[in-house]
Amino acid sequence: MDMHWIASAGVLLVMAVLSAYREALKNEPIRPGLERGGVPLIEEFES
Repeated sequence: MDMHWIASAGVLLVMAVLSAYREALKNEPIRPGLERGGVPLIEEFES
């Protein structure tokens, strides 16, 4: 496989990951201190 194809696929993958990350941030902003405050993240799955 040509090196340019590999580089192009890597760039597209990074762009897709960044787009999904920005979309997730737009939908649910990160609450600072929640992860570092010792609160377990299991509360989402306690249904």
